[in-house]
Amino acid sequence: MEQKNPDRVIYTRHKDYLKASYVENFAFVHRNDSEDIVRHRLDMQGGESVKLLLEFPDPRRFSIGAHLYLASSEAREGIEMCAIVTKSKWEYFAARFATAVANTGYPVAVFKSEEDAIEWLTGNPKPVGISYPAAL
Repeated sequence: MEQKNPDRVIYTRHKDYLKASYVENFAFVHRNDSEDIVRHRLDMQGGESVKLLLEFPDPRRFSIGAHLYLASSEAREGIEMCAIVTKSKWEYFAARFATAVANTGYPVAVFKSEEDAIEWLTGNPKPVGISYPAAL
């Protein structure tokens, strides 16, 4: 089953996880964008908690309002664990740092390949470098 929010994120439901692929050329995320993204994710989840795979195909920036909203308990609702995949070196290291200092309440890890992220999400989660805030 797939649900699209073509201006921002494409959601795909898999057996063991929910994949959220940010569309290319959606470079700046405002607070209202992040609220829409979360609303679509929650609709796709149907009240169930999920393991979330976030895919960023190209670098993007988030407004302060978007950052604050995405850090809120409302935006984190229904997430068991989260794997972030990015191809950008800068975004990879920025995400590793951000997840290391965040207090999400669930495991988060950053990967360069989707295959590694899926393995982590569907296997036995273990600390990955500095990106395991739930263990802090």
